[in-house]
Amino acid sequence: MGYEFVITFHLIGILVVLILNITAIVCVLLLVEDRPFLHWRDEHTTPSNIILTLTALFSFKSLRLYHCELFQRRYFTGAFSDKYRTLIRPIFIISMVSLLQSIPVMFIDCYTIY
Repeated sequence: MGYEFVITFHLIGILVVLILNITAIVCVLLLVEDRPFLHWRDEHTTPSNIILTLTALFSFKSLRLYHCELFQRRYFTGAFSDKYRTLIRPIFIISMVSLLQSIPVMFIDCYTIY
């Protein structure tokens, strides 16, 4: 198995991760019908935009900043009527898809080592 195949497989993995990040943003922005969260997001547009930018650039798990209560600041305490349905369940589903897409990459890496 040539290294071109391995490099191509890694690039596909990176593209899948970026697609998952964008999917997470779409889930939070368009599919959420949680009125307290939408109201909180409208009041705190700057922190919300920063969290969404971090999510797009680095990881979809950055969405956890919405409910982490970092430094007990109101910027990181999003209001939810159902936190599980609004935030935790979509992050869990996308995490499982991300895990499934990383398994073939790990097998190919192990195969090319030997």
